[in-house]
Amino acid sequence: MDELNQLETVPEEPTEEETVSEEMVSKEQGLEEVGVESAGALEEGTPPAEESAEQTGLEEEGTQYEDAAAVEQIASQPPVAEKPKNKFWRRVLWITVGLVVAALIGAGLTYNFLYMPMKTAWQDTSVQVNVANTKIESLQTELSDAQAQVDDLEAQISTLEEENEVAYDARMESETHVILLRVLSDVYAARQALEAEESHTARLFLLRAGKKIPQLGEYLSNNFDVMPQDMANLKTRVTLILNGMESDPETALLDLDILVNSLSQLENAYFAVP
Repeated sequence: MDELNQLETVPEEPTEEETVSEEMVSKEQGLEEVGVESAGALEEGTPPAEESAEQTGLEEEGTQYEDAAAVEQIASQPPVAEKPKNKFWRRVLWITVGLVVAALIGAGLTYNFLYMPMKTAWQDTSVQVNVANTKIESLQTELSDAQAQVDDLEAQISTLEEENEVAYDARMESETHVILLRVLSDVYAARQALEAEESHTARLFLLRAGKKIPQLGEYLSNNFDVMPQDMANLKTRVTLILNGMESDPETALLDLDILVNSLSQLENAYFAVP
């Protein structure tokens, strides 16, 4: 505590400005004293002009000597060190100014060399994206048109296929009907030749009819509900007629009538006109 009291009681050294101000105040006090003395002398009696002039000269010389002494005293004094507090705030000010200038320079460089190129690139990319979107929309429109054409063509193809199937079925039905009529015609011809006792001619017609029966059975089994066994029975009956035509013509005629009836039933069942 004693040391702190001693530190508190230590007077501060006057600064240069305080010293100069004190000297100026002492000079003013001296001049005021001189003026007071002069005024007292005038009250007592006005001195002669020569004495006042000498006194004024002496006062001026004394003032000059005092000013020179004050200047020498000021010059001889060591420079007063700047306070640390002022140095700190000055340093803070310069650092702040430097940071502001650096920030402005960095912002300018960033704007010119980073932001502007990125903005230009983004604008170019946006233009390219818009062009690409336009092309995509155009392609989608063309694709939609092409898809519509494909759908139309598929519909036409489907219609043609259906018509082709119908035509194919009609053609197969016609061909099957024609084969059946030819077999029936050959059987009729064989029966007439056998009645006329022309067994050789009857055999030729019946052989040709027998060759067409397997083809007729294939068409009928593929396009109609005709059992292959039924066609096999027709083929067997033709073979029996051929074998007994010369030995027993009457039985052969009866078998020919049965064969004609069987073929006529097939025609009426599948090819009759409504």
